[in-house]
Amino acid sequence: MPTTAAADLLAAHDVPCAPVVAMPDVAAHPQVIANQTLIEYSHPLLGQIRQPRPVPSFPGVRAEDLRGAAQLGADTAAVLAALGLPGKTVNALFASGVVQGAPPPAGDQAEPPR
Repeated sequence: MPTTAAADLLAAHDVPCAPVVAMPDVAAHPQVIANQTLIEYSHPLLGQIRQPRPVPSFPGVRAEDLRGAAQLGADTAAVLAALGLPGKTVNALFASGVVQGAPPPAGDQAEPPR
């Protein structure tokens, strides 16, 4: 029995039902479009990404403007500086592989966050 025939028969008997939408067709489904269920944004490493919109919605907050956490190690140098480690020590920790992430630029002292 075709899906549409089964859905029509069930609906005729007041049985709530809907066809299952195949994954490749979800983004183009009229309800997904009307509800703006999926959003697209540019990820710094992965490029353009389409994902479900966050469920909570707040006035004045656009889901498209939300971003994930910083890259692993992105704040390592600043955190070490905030702990009081001198820039030379921070650079040595990066050079030896004890810590990973984005080291401060050469000759630069890591600045603690303000």
